[in-house]
Amino acid sequence: MKNKTIINLLILFCVILTSNLSAQHLKWEDPTIYQLNKMQGRATSIPYNSIQEVNQDLQKNIISLNGEWSFKYVGNYKGEINLAKENVKSWDKIQVPSNWEMLDYGRRIYTNTKYPWGVDNPPFIPHKKQEVGLYQKEFNLAKDWTEHDIVLYFGGVTSAFEVYINGKMLGYSQDDRLPSEFDITPYVKKGKNTVALKVYRYSDGAYLEDQDHWRLSGIHREVKLIKENKLRINDFHIRAGLTDQYTNGDLQVHFEVNNHYAREVWKNYTIRTTLKDGDNQVAQSEVSVKKVIKKRPQRDDLPFAHIQSKIENVKKWSAEQPNLYQLYIELLDPLGKVVEVRTSKVGFRTIESNDKGQFLVNGQPILIYGVNRHDHHHLTGKVVAEADMRHEIELLKKFNFNSVRTSHYPNDPRFYELCDEYGMYVMDEANLETHGITGDLTNNSLWSGQFLDRMVRMVERDKNHPSILFWSLGNESGTGFNHAAMASWTKDFDPTRLIHYEGGQGDPTHPEYLNYTSKEFKEKLAANKITSNGTDPRYLDMLGRFYPLLESLEEVAEKDPSGRPIILTEYAHAMGNSTGNFEDYWTLIRRVDRLVGGYIWDWRDQGIEVTDKNGEKFFAYGGDFGEEIHTNNFCLNGVITSDGQPKAAMYEIKHAFQPLHFEVTDFKNFKVKVENRHFFETTSIYDFSFELIENGKVIEQGAFTCPDIKAGLNQKVQLPIKKQQFDIANEYFITIKASLKEDRVYASKGHLVAQDQYLLPQGGLFIPVFVSNSGEWKKENSKVVYNDFEVVMSEDGQSIEKINYQNQALITKMPTPNFWRPATDNDLKASGVNKKKKYWKKAIAGLKLVSKSVNEIDGELDIRLEYELPEKKASWTTAYTLKKDGTVKVAASYVPHAPLVDMMKVGLQMEVPNTLSNIEWYGKGPEENYNDRNVGAMMGIYTLPLNEFALSYAMPQAYANRTEVRNFSLTNSKKEGVQFSSNQPFEFSVYPYTDKNIEEAQHTNELKGTDNLTVNIDHKQMGVGGNNSWNEVGMPSEQYRVASQPYQFQFFISPKLKEEKSQL
Repeated sequence: MKNKTIINLLILFCVILTSNLSAQHLKWEDPTIYQLNKMQGRATSIPYNSIQEVNQDLQKNIISLNGEWSFKYVGNYKGEINLAKENVKSWDKIQVPSNWEMLDYGRRIYTNTKYPWGVDNPPFIPHKKQEVGLYQKEFNLAKDWTEHDIVLYFGGVTSAFEVYINGKMLGYSQDDRLPSEFDITPYVKKGKNTVALKVYRYSDGAYLEDQDHWRLSGIHREVKLIKENKLRINDFHIRAGLTDQYTNGDLQVHFEVNNHYAREVWKNYTIRTTLKDGDNQVAQSEVSVKKVIKKRPQRDDLPFAHIQSKIENVKKWSAEQPNLYQLYIELLDPLGKVVEVRTSKVGFRTIESNDKGQFLVNGQPILIYGVNRHDHHHLTGKVVAEADMRHEIELLKKFNFNSVRTSHYPNDPRFYELCDEYGMYVMDEANLETHGITGDLTNNSLWSGQFLDRMVRMVERDKNHPSILFWSLGNESGTGFNHAAMASWTKDFDPTRLIHYEGGQGDPTHPEYLNYTSKEFKEKLAANKITSNGTDPRYLDMLGRFYPLLESLEEVAEKDPSGRPIILTEYAHAMGNSTGNFEDYWTLIRRVDRLVGGYIWDWRDQGIEVTDKNGEKFFAYGGDFGEEIHTNNFCLNGVITSDGQPKAAMYEIKHAFQPLHFEVTDFKNFKVKVENRHFFETTSIYDFSFELIENGKVIEQGAFTCPDIKAGLNQKVQLPIKKQQFDIANEYFITIKASLKEDRVYASKGHLVAQDQYLLPQGGLFIPVFVSNSGEWKKENSKVVYNDFEVVMSEDGQSIEKINYQNQALITKMPTPNFWRPATDNDLKASGVNKKKKYWKKAIAGLKLVSKSVNEIDGELDIRLEYELPEKKASWTTAYTLKKDGTVKVAASYVPHAPLVDMMKVGLQMEVPNTLSNIEWYGKGPEENYNDRNVGAMMGIYTLPLNEFALSYAMPQAYANRTEVRNFSLTNSKKEGVQFSSNQPFEFSVYPYTDKNIEEAQHTNELKGTDNLTVNIDHKQMGVGGNNSWNEVGMPSEQYRVASQPYQFQFFISPKLKEEKSQL
């Protein structure tokens, strides 16, 4: 009896132990389980029944499961959920695709490198942080469908999910950015069926998905059913290269059929391919399926191509000339009847590198004008509709970009199709980033399967897109054997493309390699002097680099011994008001062969639109949804806004990337060198024009004839300018432009592609000439009056309080010395202004008026104010002179008395009534610009209302500046107001908020206008910088800083009258 009791206790203990072990062993915490019953990765394709159906895009073999699903959110995970016990009728309804957090289930989380669950312990996830979304949808199948194989397709689900058909578990999947396909044929029946999912917000796979973006969950890409034949072409691989010195096309197609080993059933089946250029048949070939399924040899391998065709004088594909052919693939039964048709666009092109370290497309060296792109929409999160993709690609083309890096995961398949169509080179990046735990997992064989699976499935899906030039092994995940395995498989599978991975740095076999833990390495790393540790691993075809200084970039090009191309995987960090010295990068890149361009970080601000309690909309960022872990506004670093509008920096980028460059080589005879920077296109696609500008006004314009210049060449042309006499008292510019001659898929005829502007030496610096006034300054109590122009003096008569015109205020707060601006993101994190430049903020508050005087000299009143800066380290003088012509001259000077750090600016700040909200200026524009971001801004006279002139950033900071300004006016609805002019170029900005409000506001809805506008007139202002946004590398380059040294400047104030002709 005792023994029996002991045995029973042991059995019970074993049952309990087994049960606990089973409960603890969760699929989503096991790095070796990342898929169950999932189909092999394959190219994006759907079956048609005939070529006619293809041409009409009749997708009869597709049932979309997008739309309304039943949904239950489980935010307090307490263990695995039994779907059979759920009352689905009580669930909510949700739209698919969507992210459930965007619909207020759970919390939206933005974090850069730190994992949102807060604990780094792979593969485990804290269970109290886990969230689950339960989905269910009914679908009906006709009898015809049940006689075929049926595939259930999920385009993307975050982060892991189990799928059930009619109550039975079908499979499991991870990798939230690639399709998951399941063969559901044995699980379905004619009539009503149900599909259900358990979606886990986190999984062990999420340790490989630590990208810098919003962490959102759910079914975020399309869901559909695909009806496929029992015998079918399961996959195909197209290689469309060039031969005979890049003249002829070489079409090679490899096929995979299902039931590969059931060779007898395939007897007498054939595959026929037809290649068409529009309606013209270019090639046709057939191959028996018997050859397709031929057994591979024990040694060596079979040739890749099952079908190969030579295309004479093929139309080549490139980003500039995206010529596409249509390939039809027909499966024919033994009687020659069409079983199914597959189709694909084909672009013939090659990609390689040469011994100069250049990229060659179709044998021609190219540069990468690229940007990093996340999937993001300000209303729908990670769900991006086709219309939004088109909008983005059209913007990219309009602003002269030619490449996208899919940072840091594969995009929706439709995006690649659009890149093929529009002409956009792609760096396709695997869904792999372990930033938060650095390089541990790439050196852990337990994770090898997941690493390789993510690469294999991406390459398998996207292999047929001509737009893809580069495969990327992921982002910021260290260097190790798992990455080497990814590269090795990819090189063998697809030798036609190049492999990239920025994280792959250092070659221990190289004689100049430094041990990572050595003192010497750490010292160089701290000094930003590690440019190439020996060289990079040999499995990479290029050297990728992040955010280097210009001198570091040039050094790696000179010293790295491998000769491989060097690409800026990320550079020009566009956080807030940024993207300074961009043109300087491109001056260097165009000079050094091995520097092949790069990808700006990044494309789109990742703000989420929300509405405050007052009904005001603004863009939210990290921390705004109560997240415990977040990275604040580090998601706001795009060159377009969260809702897809170009920022001012885009115009600087457009100019740097423009495919034509104009240089005036003979100013006397107006000869211009036209340089065609295209890599393939000739200049015949453009209309050319010029403008001759005098003091900001166009005085002559017209078209000119440009010969058809081939790509990479240049030629001089004569501009048909008639004017021969120039006045030294005036200032002259010439602007040369190129616009599209005909409509293109991305832009209409007349779209401006390129422009350059030059100051003509025939003139001089523009000196403003005011309207001739008759009168004199008269003292009337506390005022000094010139006709209707009034200067209101202080009670002691020693300074000016404000300036009026016809008893209406023009200047409500007189100019005061200013050395500070509301700090930009780069100011705070790169320049460290709150610590390193805090003296200048203190200088404004601590400014001490030490003397003032009033003197009348020759009928003019001179008012002089002397200031002392804190600790007597500098002095400032502001002098007002009431001139005989009725203007007020303002002269300012700054003199340092001790060494001081660089200033943010040196200028004057004042206030005017907020009714003066129409702005006209002669200077650089029309977009906001700064001294290190104004090459793309042209001199001219511009007019904008304040709400278009001053466009705030999502995180408020300094903005609205214009450089090289000669004069500007602020007027009301009656076109009356005040104007400011100088005989030396200056900078100015106007906005409806105080600097204090801008600095304190965290979002645009916190900006509160007052009765006055803030007006800044600056002699100099530091640039915005932006090499990065987190250390000194991101500071403005030295030539764009403002040293503490003596300065003098002046300007004039006068009323702007309605009846006056503009003085601008």
